[in-house]
Amino acid sequence: MDIARPEKVTTATAAVIKHLMKEKNQTTLQLANSTGIARATLTRRQTGVTPYTVQELAYIAKELNTPVSAIMHQAEKLATAAQA
Repeated sequence: MDIARPEKVTTATAAVIKHLMKEKNQTTLQLANSTGIARATLTRRQTGVTPYTVQELAYIAKELNTPVSAIMHQAEKLATAAQA
């Protein structure tokens, strides 16, 4: 089993969340307001500059009506594929 590098998982997690936001027609500002996560913090996370915390992922997953495990599963797949 391939294990993705942490920085790849961070970038992939951001990509998965951005994709889900687009599917749900959510902007960064809307997600910030509904989750209580500062917009500047979300922007840093979405660009892959800093990783999401588990608590942030839980708030985002709840707002996007998606399990945290589904987000991380997709991120792991993306990250592993990016290494190949």
